[in-house]
Amino acid sequence: MQGAGNIVVHRFDRRNEVFKVREMPNGKVLAVDLVRWMCDCGHFPLYVNDVYKMTEVRKVYRFEFVPLGNPETWPAYPGPTLVANPVL
Repeated sequence: MQGAGNIVVHRFDRRNEVFKVREMPNGKVLAVDLVRWMCDCGHFPLYVNDVYKMTEVRKVYRFEFVPLGNPETWPAYPGPTLVANPVL
């Protein structure tokens, strides 16, 4: 669990559920294949809750989304305004 915080997804193929991850800070690149439950690191199987699996994520898009409409017609929002950091 602690080591997972040091891994960044470098490249992925969502259709085939294959990922390349980069270990930080050493920069080592590993291939992770979620379909075959294989990883270059040799530490599979990892537990992944079903909610994060692509079969579940795809279910979100089964339904129609209601258009948000013109933002000028939305009610005023009294909460804080968040500004994204473009550097990140």
